[in-house]
Amino acid sequence: METPPEGMQVTEFASTTAPHSHRSSISNRYDAPYDAVWDSVVRVVPELEKLGEMPVSRFDKPQGRVEVRETHVTREGPQSSMEDLSFKGWKDDFVIQVRRLSDTETKVTVHRIVRGLLSSTLGS
Repeated sequence: METPPEGMQVTEFASTTAPHSHRSSISNRYDAPYDAVWDSVVRVVPELEKLGEMPVSRFDKPQGRVEVRETHVTREGPQSSMEDLSFKGWKDDFVIQVRRLSDTETKVTVHRIVRGLLSSTLGS
């Protein structure tokens, strides 16, 4: 994946103003067998992990599912005023679903959920 899925792209400013989660999805069909597409997904996940901090990834080939969670911290440190109760970053949750359509065709769907983080949730 060269670019993130369509939808809201979070920046430091947006993380302080978007108190809810945002969901987006994108999918594509490939004229390739499941195993070849799965191997490509596995190769691209380390690049996806580089976009955030503290990435956590889980792979489940029999179910065709990869989950990637990244944390993006914009401000750290203790809260010293009411102003510091704002969002301190965001989490990106990606679920990549690989599905065999036939012996020679495979569909990949990427679901993305972006959640703003309060300073008290940075450790979770």
